[in-house]
Amino acid sequence: MKNIPRSFPIIECCVTIFALGIFASSCTNNPASSTTASTNTPVIASATNAFTFVLAASSYTQDENWGLTFTSDSIAFSVVSGNYTSGSVLFSVTDSTNGAIFQDTVTTNRVIALTQSGKGIPTHCTINCNGYTGNVTFAMSGYK
Repeated sequence: MKNIPRSFPIIECCVTIFALGIFASSCTNNPASSTTASTNTPVIASATNAFTFVLAASSYTQDENWGLTFTSDSIAFSVVSGNYTSGSVLFSVTDSTNGAIFQDTVTTNRVIALTQSGKGIPTHCTINCNGYTGNVTFAMSGYK
């Protein structure tokens, strides 16, 4: 049996982000075991070349901004929404000149995953929630 070389970091990165997104958004709200503290409280993880935003929301309205630490313009993005009933979420990623790198608006249940390069190194992420009810996960990861 021939060994396959590990020459597909883009695919591995996308598969990982996609799997995490599916896992996070497929969790359903079980009133018997959940608390109100978990609803409308975003969970954010940010590290060099990685950013993730996870939210279980009920009529959530908030505008938030984060500085990002990326060293590559080769980025994998994933947006997963589930249990959507109303509202919208706008995800916007820009570079140091405020040039748009990625933008997406969630208004339905769906899954998207994509990779891109050459559009700039991400330095800012803005997330605008407007009366959003549902689960949503946004993840991005740099690769070389």
